[in-house]
This record gives sequence, C-alpha cells and structure tokens, in this order.
Amino acid sequence: GPAHALAADGILAYCEQRYEEGRARLEETVKHERLMEEAWEALARILERQEMGARTYEEKELLRRRAEQVYTEALSTDQAYPPFYLGRGNVHMRAAVIKHRSGNDPLPHFAAAERDFGACVRIDSEHAEGWHRLGAVRLDRGRYLTQRGLDPLPDWTQAERDLGQSLYLRRDYFMPRFKKGFLYLYWAMYQMDQGQDAASTLAAGMEDMTESLRLTPGDTDPWLWMGVLRTQMGLHLKNQGKD
Repeated sequence: GPAHALAADGILAYCEQRYEEGRARLEETVKHERLMEEAWEALARILERQEMGARTYEEKELLRRRAEQVYTEALSTDQAYPPFYLGRGNVHMRAAVIKHRSGNDPLPHFAAAERDFGACVRIDSEHAEGWHRLGAVRLDRGRYLTQRGLDPLPDWTQAERDLGQSLYLRRDYFMPRFKKGFLYLYWAMYQMDQGQDAASTLAAGMEDMTESLRLTPGDTDPWLWMGVLRTQMGLHLKNQGKD
C-alpha cells in the first residue's frame, strides 16, 4: 500500500544518508501505519544521526528528545519489542553522558536507561546486547558515584553479572568483554583508595583485556587500557613492597 511505499522510500533515504528527506517520509508513514516497526526504528535512527551532526547543544537536545519520543510512541504500539527498549535506553545513556559532562545530574537518565535495558532482557532473556547495555549503565553510574564519594559496589556487582551474562550468551562478543576489563580497572582503583588489596581485581581485568585483544587485535583501545591495568598493578605491588 501507499504507507509501505512511503516507508521504503524513507528507509532508502536513511541508508543513502539523505536524512531530512527520510525523516519527512517516515514521520508521514508512522502517522498512518502505526504498527510498522521498521519505520519507527529507521525514523529514530535518522534522528540519532542528525543529533550526532548537530552543532549546538540546543539542537542536539531537541533531536534527542524527539528520538526519545519516537521510541515511546513506538512502544505504545508494541510493548514486547526489545529493539524499541534498547533504542530508547541508548538515547537515555547519551543524555546521561551529556548531563555529566555539563556538570548536571545524570542519575535520572541512568535510571531511565536501566529501566529500558532491564525491560529488554526481561522480554528476551537471551538478548546479549541488552545484557551488555544494562551492565554498561551500571558501570558508568558506579563511576559517577565514586566521583561523588558514594558507594559504587552495588552497581558494579550487578554490572559484573550483566556483562558476564552477555558473554555467556555470546562468548566472542567484544564490547562486554572490553567493558568487563574496564569495570575491573575502576573497581581495583576504588579498592586501592580504600586501602584494600586490588591485585586479584587487576589480574581479572588484565585477563578480560587480553581476551579483548584476541577478539580485535587491530583495535588500539584494549592495548591502551591493558597498559593502564599493568601500570596500576605495578604501582599497587610497589606500595605493598613487592617487585
């Protein structure tokens, strides 16, 4: 029908990076065909791409809010479709990062992202990306809490479980493996600040980072953070009077 043809044109425009044209066609599509999941997803992704390219904070915030609204409207048509929760959770995570960098409180956005990623894995308990994203929220919120002198361990304990579940479902999934190594680095630094022995935590982080290097040997980030882990281990051993 006409709505499907309009959606196809909009999705094609998105794939060809003609974002304004694609957005207009998909906005029109979802007005008339509320149950077309692929149209909602493509529309939200266009808004996210436009947000990334926006030059001012105000423009970015306007596009982010519209993307959030699109996912919310999409969920009103289908509350059992994990990609809608995953997409809206990612929008909230970007908002949390922006709020944090600008000196504002990111905790409401962390909580909203946690709810959405939690819904994703409740609907589909084998959704590896959902578990990865849930762990990432709790990792980042724990980091924020340490900066405020608060206890990150409840979040980090859950993050360890979430990332582990993602890896149980997809053993060779790079991002949760990398994030798990990252988690252990920050956890170890917290332990050292508390005067605790962090050697086993640092060793666990190096193990995950080594596996990350195996999965993506050309990626420089795991090499960088492996260096940081080894440096922290050396400093920790030195402080304990060890070689």
